[in-house]
Amino acid sequence: MVLMSKNESTFLHLQLKNGIYTPIVIDNIRPFYNIIRMMNSGGKNKTKKMREEKTIPSQLANHIAVEKRKARSLRTTSWWRRKIATGICHYCGRKFNPQELTMDHKIPLSRGGTSERFNIVPACKECNTKKKYLLPPEWDEYIQRLAKTQ
Repeated sequence: MVLMSKNESTFLHLQLKNGIYTPIVIDNIRPFYNIIRMMNSGGKNKTKKMREEKTIPSQLANHIAVEKRKARSLRTTSWWRRKIATGICHYCGRKFNPQELTMDHKIPLSRGGTSERFNIVPACKECNTKKKYLLPPEWDEYIQRLAKTQ
């Protein structure tokens, strides 16, 4: 089953066999809109089905909001100050001024990650921007593809 967010952009949600919804981030969902509506309809009342399924994206939005609040509070801790004191980006390994490093979630919030210490690493702005919503194995694959093209 495919779900979409209220604004019809950014997130698709796939229901896996075990009943868990997994968000998949897409830059522009507009071209897929009609396909998604057809998949959701299953010959039933489309409006009713879409109304029932809107709760999943809002649950994801709530999860992200809660976890961002946790991350903001972690930024003020001595743990985070020690983490960025080395000035080394977790992804590229380059050295930066500690104030230039950003907080990154290894497993992104949009993919079910949490703002726990094991999931947060310092990253330079360039790496954090490039990584976006990728999981660690997807990021590794991206880096390998970059290395092959250079």
